[in-house]
Amino acid sequence: MLSLYDKNHTPDFGYRYPQQGEFVRNTLVAEPVEYELQLHSLRLDQDLGFATLTALVGYSEKERRLVTDNTEFYREFAPVDENTPGEVLPNPIPYLDTGTSENRSYELRLASPKGEKFDYLIGVMGTSTDKTFKDYLSSAGAFDILSVNRDLADLRGDTFYWGVGRTDGEEKAVFGEANYRFADRWTLTFGGRWYDEHWNPRLTS
Repeated sequence: MLSLYDKNHTPDFGYRYPQQGEFVRNTLVAEPVEYELQLHSLRLDQDLGFATLTALVGYSEKERRLVTDNTEFYREFAPVDENTPGEVLPNPIPYLDTGTSENRSYELRLASPKGEKFDYLIGVMGTSTDKTFKDYLSSAGAFDILSVNRDLADLRGDTFYWGVGRTDGEEKAVFGEANYRFADRWTLTFGGRWYDEHWNPRLTS
């Protein structure tokens, strides 16, 4: 059995603006980023005499959360109409991006002993995946400014943009390979893999 856990937190993003000089960046808000990862796998081998049966099971989970300063891009809104100018938000506009994913896998295979005139490997495998990504734009006091001329359905308090993306899917496969040694220096190898996968992406914003 093998397990791995890793968590990384950076109080402020590591990029910079080259035109401002080395190691220089100018943002109105801190831009923390955090990643978390865990991996777990289990392998069992059973000698059956005529072949070895191997079972593999795996699970992984990933999470991320990052903030970037989008004030420069979203401070000024487009005009509502020809008679109503666009709003200007006076406060910083952080962009929050979060994501999670889970992956489960399994594999079962049967392998004959190596070194014989004929050997083979056959197996089945499958995976399933679930991913969710969410992002938001908000600014302190935005609701008071935008609610005057904007549709209230487009606002959630001071949050004026949000999006949710979800994807789930699965894959199933059957595979096999065989080797036939018909001479001391010659081996004929043949094999194949059949697979079937389905993905279901959904986006809401």
